Amino acid sequence: IVLMSDATGGQNKNVTVTKFCTWFAKTHYLEMIHLYPVRGHSFSQCDRNFGLVRSKIKKREVIGNDTPWLETIVSCRERPSRFEMAMDRALIKDWEAALSNFFLPVPKSNSRKFTIMKFVMMKYTKSGSVLCSENYLPIYTPFTYLATLNIEILKNVNLSTVSFPTVSASKIGDVRSLCSHLPQSDCDWIEQILEEPNQ
Repeated sequence: IVLMSDATGGQNKNVTVTKFCTWFAKTHYLEMIHLYPVRGHSFSQCDRNFGLVRSKIKKREVIGNDTPWLETIVSCRERPSRFEMAMDRALIKDWEAALSNFFLPVPKSNSRKFTIMKFVMMKYTKSGSVLCSENYLPIYTPFTYLATLNIEILKNVNLSTVSFPTVSASKIGDVRSLCSHLPQSDCDWIEQILEEPNQ
């Protein structure tokens, strides 16, 4: 399996992604390679896709709810194929909490410190090791990240859906006060979101 990121290793939730890939490679007995762009020197397909969506969105005068965004994302490209989107909060799982007990606080190596923002290539092995390289040549530094290599323990994952934060009553009031400036269809959508926070 080869993964390609649109941002450097130190951004967003890449530590969680590193844990997931290490766990997945070990429990499924396969190898994965994760490629990150070189900061300031790479232009990825993801950037090209975001640019395409942005160019289509700019042509819309007003966007009051999520429907125009979703329609634009799905329909903005025909070749090589249309984008596909899965919309369901149940798909968003708390992998950080589920995997945290299986891992050391930080990856360990005899020769160097784990600095994810410097790596452009990471290889996750069947044995559970994480091999990291600062360039696209396969010159790796091995790291140990898993606290256990016992497959039965690693497969016992307690995976739950992410709990979304609640919104205060004052913020809900602020949002509702904006509805006097919006079309009724947008207000209906906002009310649906406010009344059904788990949807």
